[in-house]
Amino acid sequence: MAASTRHTLSDIVGIWHGTNGFRMMPGEVFDEGPASAEIREVAGGAALVVDYTWQHPQEGEQHGVLVVGTASQSALSMHLLDTFHQSEIPERFEGGQTGPARAEWFHDYGEWRWWVRVSMEDDRLVITMDNTVPESYGTALKPAGPYCVMRMVLSRD
Repeated sequence: MAASTRHTLSDIVGIWHGTNGFRMMPGEVFDEGPASAEIREVAGGAALVVDYTWQHPQEGEQHGVLVVGTASQSALSMHLLDTFHQSEIPERFEGGQTGPARAEWFHDYGEWRWWVRVSMEDDRLVITMDNTVPESYGTALKPAGPYCVMRMVLSRD
């Protein structure tokens, strides 16, 4: 039987508030702002929806949604739609659970890779989004390899 979100990420269901750090490039300092998330099971627990908001330093409030569902016996797929990070077309990410209440997914854009991670750290929900700079685009100011673009740290209401 395939894994379901009911047994993998259901511990994070609820309403969360906290802060989000955002930076565009690896050498920049994170701009902090308010963030929130409402996480619920849908379709009888077959999928999980993570609705979130965060504050961009110049563009203002942004909204996003992650839809997590079973992709195979060992994987969870995730679709992402975010008002700042991408176009209006939801992107499918591959990946899965990496520990209790912890999962990560990736999507390749040509040579670039975008990572999304959701995890519980102590009693806090942490959602991170990382970009991977390919070797062919690496410079002294923007070295090749992964770097954190966004880190949301939330507490349950």
